[in-house]
Amino acid sequence: MFKLLEFKTFGDQRGSLVSLEANKNIPFNIKRVYYIFDTKNDVARGKHAHKNLQQILIAVSGSCKVLVDNKNDKKIFKLNDPTQGLYIQNKAVFL
Repeated sequence: MFKLLEFKTFGDQRGSLVSLEANKNIPFNIKRVYYIFDTKNDVARGKHAHKNLQQILIAVSGSCKVLVDNKNDKKIFKLNDPTQGLYIQNKAVFL
């Protein structure tokens, strides 16, 4: 399964803030956080699946396209909004 999650934004004249909390707006217990940066255009990442992993991909700055395939459904997502996250559950391949 995969779907876009919308995160509540708090902001004023100083800027915007999104708070991510395990088992609240993130539907699982967070064990690790990692991020990718300084990636050149048209560089493929991923190309693998995890049998027992739930994850959320967020484009905090810039944008990326993510192709997700779980054998039953295949979809391309364009991530370019830091208030959205692509939730990917077990056994989905992302390219």
